[in-house]
Amino acid sequence: MSAAAEASVHGRRKRSGPDPTPRPLGPSYGGIAGPLYFGGLIEKATAGKDITGLAPGYYVGAALMLAAGVIAIFLGVHAEQKSLESIAKPLTAEDDDATASGHEEASRTA
Repeated sequence: MSAAAEASVHGRRKRSGPDPTPRPLGPSYGGIAGPLYFGGLIEKATAGKDITGLAPGYYVGAALMLAAGVIAIFLGVHAEQKSLESIAKPLTAEDDDATASGHEEASRTA
């Protein structure tokens, strides 16, 4: 049995070691800082009975959305009307040469 065939179990490649793709921390920062910031604004507006204290929260939210839009213009992927497989290689996909040698090896042993 070839090394490529041994590295494949039920059509999935074995991985050794930790996940090579680091997870972005941005969503976790926003998930923690956002509620704290907006909760503080709401608390101050409620205590002062002045709803205009919420406006900075809306401005920060709008600025973040604009920044995300500008980033998407430069780093975004044109994915409309396309299948996921045509945009990115599936994680369980094998290399063409490894797949070919694995099929050849399997046909010889069968």
